[in-house]
Amino acid sequence: TWDAAKPGRGGALSDDAVAAALSRGAAVVLCHIDTLPADRLRSLSAAIARFEDPAVMATATSLRSDVAEFLTTFDGVEIEMPALRSRREDIPVLARHFLAAVRPGTRLTPALLASLAEADWGGNVTQLKEFIESLLARVDATEIGPQHLSDAHRRVLARTPLTRLEEAELRQITIALLEARGNRAKAASLLEIGRSTLYRKIEMYTRRGIDLSF
Repeated sequence: TWDAAKPGRGGALSDDAVAAALSRGAAVVLCHIDTLPADRLRSLSAAIARFEDPAVMATATSLRSDVAEFLTTFDGVEIEMPALRSRREDIPVLARHFLAAVRPGTRLTPALLASLAEADWGGNVTQLKEFIESLLARVDATEIGPQHLSDAHRRVLARTPLTRLEEAELRQITIALLEARGNRAKAASLLEIGRSTLYRKIEMYTRRGIDLSF
């Protein structure tokens, strides 16, 4: 596997390396080929065209004319993958897969999985994978929840910035929870709202990557 957007991954993306892999009968995966300049695409195309029925899979975010021309090198099937935010049911499955690949036996809490499922993921599967990997590099725990997220992680999960009203509400909830030493029933009383209302608001902010556990 070669990632054109991240040259350090998979080694140098050279014509010889791709040809050598195909010569061994290996399948070649070329990621983000639309980040390559046109001359590199033509060079790779020539290298691949030397083989009959090469086992090549390529991914691209945009289908420029030179990218489309490159894809005609091998007679394959074009698959359009919907954005990750359009298939949110896949997010927990993918997150668990990436987790198990790095640290088997570790689990994500339901609250964190819910936050992941609601995030925007503009970078799609790649961004989700990198999010999980960076989280594991930071946290040494068998169960990972919202309380383990860094500020950077929380910004990724926050689909939209908080409104001024939400910021003010969150500030009051945080103060009440601190005064109540984490006792939600007491915090609800201090806020003069029902416990179920407070629980619902805490759950909503937690899904947006904000830690309200005290």
